[in-house]
Amino acid sequence: MAKPISSCRQFFQKTAPYSLGFAGSFLCLLSTPNPAQAEVVADTYLPTETIVTPSGTTFEIRGGTQRGSNLFHSFQEFSIPAGSEAFFKNAPEIQNLFGRVTGGQLSTIDGTLRANGTANLFLINPNGIIFGSNARLNIGGSFIASTASSFKFPDGSEFSTTNPQAPSLLAINVPIGLQYGANPRRILNQSRFTDTNGKIIGLQVPPGQTIGLIGGQVSLEGGYLTSEGGRVELGSVGENSFVRLTTTTDGFSAGYEGVQRFQDIQLSQQAAIAASGSGGGNIQVQGAQVLLSGGSQLLADTLGSLDGGGIVIQAQQLSLREGAFVSASTFSSGAAGSLTVKASAVEIIGNQELQAILDQLFNTKTITPSELGSGLFSLSFGSGSANTLTIDTERLSLREGAFISTSPFNIGMGGDMVVRASESVEIVGSELFGDSYGDGDAGQVLVQTRRLTATEGGGIFTSTFGGGRGGNLTVQASDSIELIGTTSDGQFKSGFASNAFRDATQAAGNLRIETRQLTIRDGAGIGAATFGAASGGTLNIQASELVELIGTSQDGKELSSLNTQSIGTGAGGDIQIDTRRLVVRDGGVISTTTQDVGRAGRLVVRASDSVELSGTSADGMFFSSLRSEASSDSVPSSFIPPSQSEVLGEAGDLTVETGQLMVRDGAQISVNGEKLAAAGNLRVNADTIRLENDGKITAATVSGARGNITLRTQNLLLRGGSQISTNADNADGGNIRLDTDTLVALENSDISANALVGAGGRVIINAAGIFGTQFRETQTPESDITATSALGPDFSGIVELNTPEVNPSQGLVELPQTPIDPTRLIATGCPADEGNSFALTGRGGLPEDPTGMLRGRAIWRDLRLMNGGGAGELGSWGAEEQRSRGAGEQG
Repeated sequence: MAKPISSCRQFFQKTAPYSLGFAGSFLCLLSTPNPAQAEVVADTYLPTETIVTPSGTTFEIRGGTQRGSNLFHSFQEFSIPAGSEAFFKNAPEIQNLFGRVTGGQLSTIDGTLRANGTANLFLINPNGIIFGSNARLNIGGSFIASTASSFKFPDGSEFSTTNPQAPSLLAINVPIGLQYGANPRRILNQSRFTDTNGKIIGLQVPPGQTIGLIGGQVSLEGGYLTSEGGRVELGSVGENSFVRLTTTTDGFSAGYEGVQRFQDIQLSQQAAIAASGSGGGNIQVQGAQVLLSGGSQLLADTLGSLDGGGIVIQAQQLSLREGAFVSASTFSSGAAGSLTVKASAVEIIGNQELQAILDQLFNTKTITPSELGSGLFSLSFGSGSANTLTIDTERLSLREGAFISTSPFNIGMGGDMVVRASESVEIVGSELFGDSYGDGDAGQVLVQTRRLTATEGGGIFTSTFGGGRGGNLTVQASDSIELIGTTSDGQFKSGFASNAFRDATQAAGNLRIETRQLTIRDGAGIGAATFGAASGGTLNIQASELVELIGTSQDGKELSSLNTQSIGTGAGGDIQIDTRRLVVRDGGVISTTTQDVGRAGRLVVRASDSVELSGTSADGMFFSSLRSEASSDSVPSSFIPPSQSEVLGEAGDLTVETGQLMVRDGAQISVNGEKLAAAGNLRVNADTIRLENDGKITAATVSGARGNITLRTQNLLLRGGSQISTNADNADGGNIRLDTDTLVALENSDISANALVGAGGRVIINAAGIFGTQFRETQTPESDITATSALGPDFSGIVELNTPEVNPSQGLVELPQTPIDPTRLIATGCPADEGNSFALTGRGGLPEDPTGMLRGRAIWRDLRLMNGGGAGELGSWGAEEQRSRGAGEQG
């Protein structure tokens, strides 16, 4: 039976390849009703050859060699013009269609690929594949396009484009992988085919199936790949690679263990890879440089009740720019899939103004990934929970309004965020955030790196705005953390924060920072605040070498700060700092504060070497400080407490433990209670405490209670108008206790527990020596110790100065009036036998007074005999021993 002629080229190849002339060409043109018919051309290498029959705009593909449920086709050329279709007319029992292109030409597909039934379609062309803007798929199974040179099967056979002669037996199994040659070519997808609803789907396989492009360089220039709830594979490999194919419930997954070198993947011009569905699908992207730009997207969102799969990106470098983003979020009851990035470098450059995005989040409590722009997202917008977002890299860089987020915006839980960057994390005008904007709890955020820098308002945040609990934030930087500045308008600090905002009903998360050196400067900060009834988070800083806070923002309005704060009824969190050295200068501040009825947290500083506080801000408005402060600024002025004992807020206690404490040039350590609020207690344990040039340690109240100071040190020095005070306005003065070896106060430096409308406090000083200051009834230009009241002497406090009464003559022994005659110390009547002598001297080189009373002594004698010695030897040894010991001590 004669075979149909599939094309002019195939006909002349079989009949007269060397006799074709101009007439033959003309005949071919005349016999070709549509130029498109010359684009799909079969070759002759298979035992049962592929037959291509043009039928209008359709290339009907029959024949091929069948092995079990596999059907093999081989083509000299394979291209489909726009408006045309290549139709594989396979039998229903066929599960896998394998097509190869052997002729050395790239494939340009701008029409439709169609197959019968649910067969999977595999197409390889080592010379490259281009999918045009009109390209589409009409198949019932998975689709994988590759520039591999051959399919490899479990029995060792290959279906090769470079060695196309038919093997003795083609495999009946699914291939184990794709074998690439010396120069894998490019795959380009530009397909923007739309469905009946006008939605762009590009190259789409049925729901739950796999679509994959695995070649040399892989580019999507505005092109789409779609598999609803299925799998999308994108791989770019180098020479002589082997890519393993594994059957999965959603088609096929690719394994890249046999790849030595990868090539680049680019998505641009609003390209998209979409595996979203009732249950979010799976996306795997594997390449060297993976670049998404121009609003391109990777989407594996959960839109229904099924749980999502996940997105995995592995590359040498991942870059997201110009609004490109990756999302594995949930919009319904199903859980979101995970999002994992493994790359040597991850760079995300945004296209949004940070302030505009933050304003939208604060005002509307919702935002979509496309509105956020460039970023990585695992978000929850429904009842389903977000999943874990993991980044493993050497260097992570976020710039110009880029975002990474695992936030919940509804009742679903937020996801955890894990960033492991072995070298550095750089956040410039961008954010990592796991805030809870709904009733779902936020996830945990963990960042591990060697060096972290946040500038221009950039930072890491885990706050709560609603009924969900805030997530904990842990940052571990083995070398350093540097937080610098604010946004250009000064509205947002660079740094870390975990806040509970006004409508929050659950507590904010806790912050833990572990590093060698922490630097906060130019108005940046780390904070944990509550603005309502929920409790604020705690702040724990572990810095093995140094914590330093320096200066203010450029406009002077924002202080470089570590703080917890209560601006509501909820309690503020505690701060604990453990380091070798703490430096706060030029207006920097570490504080726990309350501005309402909520209690401020405790502040504990442990610095094994030193704590140094110095100076004020450049304009002199803010002093460097450690403080816990309570005020009632937000309490209505019409509120009048029934008694002075009812206070609205309470400052926390402040404790400092260090080797040396220096407070100078206007700096302060304080626990203050303003208006109706109570002050906390202040305790310092240090080897040395120095207050110089208006340095202050204070515990002041206006109408509140408490405010006590306890200092324990070996040396306490006050100079240049410095102060230790527990003064009060409309309350009793607080108490001061100083336990020290020496107290020196010079140059009008005062210690005071005074009151205006109330009794003076109590000052207790236990010191071996007090120099330069003394108790006085009133303050003077000298250095004073006072506990006075403006109400008069009857309301004065108590000052106790406890110093030991030392008698300089105690323990001295009176020496004899007349020098002793040395001859009186010689005992007479002793026989001067050979080899013997006797000497008696007083202890310490002073001779005894023979006329004085003898004092009892314990005398030791060795009564043992010397081995092998007689009496004469014993006497000689004993005399030598006496001489040798007699010069140093007696007896």
